[in-house]
Amino acid sequence: MVHLLLGAVLLMQFLARPRKLKCAALSCGVVEECERGTYASGRGATSCTDANSGFFVEDEGATGQDECPAGKFSSASRATSCDDCPEGEFTDEEGQSSCTPADPGYFVNEEGATQQELCPPGEFASGSGNSECSPCERGKFSDEEGLGDCKLARRGHFVKDSGATKQELCGAGTYTDSKGSTSCVSANSGLPSWT
Repeated sequence: MVHLLLGAVLLMQFLARPRKLKCAALSCGVVEECERGTYASGRGATSCTDANSGFFVEDEGATGQDECPAGKFSSASRATSCDDCPEGEFTDEEGQSSCTPADPGYFVNEEGATQQELCPPGEFASGSGNSECSPCERGKFSDEEGLGDCKLARRGHFVKDSGATKQELCGAGTYTDSKGSTSCVSANSGLPSWT
């Protein structure tokens, strides 16, 4: 009787230890810890639970799952760690199963980012998921941050260089008759000469 009581006390002390067990019921026989990527949801649990996507379980014998931190994600269940968001994507929230592509006019140039950055004036980023911005081509400009495309130079204006932040007005005696010009032409060009 004393041995049985002593055995029961030792078993209760063992079960009271802060660790997750795959099987803590007396009928299970051998007590096993849950594998990495799984956890036991409570004392006396008879099976392990897979970590959800957006969460991970790094250690054996875990008592719960942890959220992936901002800038990281886990897309599958049973994750033992989280992956960094790739360039061009970010997440500013914890517990994510995927990352968000950068919006047009924005970029993300590093792995594990928690925010997207605005393209500076003179540059643009079309589409989503950009890891960098591109300079505006000749004939176009960007005079503000965060543009998904550059603006065409208006008639009577031109943009000579790439990466421009403003358009230039044609000088006296010159003009452009179309948008997106890279130079102005003389007002007399193309007219016959009367000599």
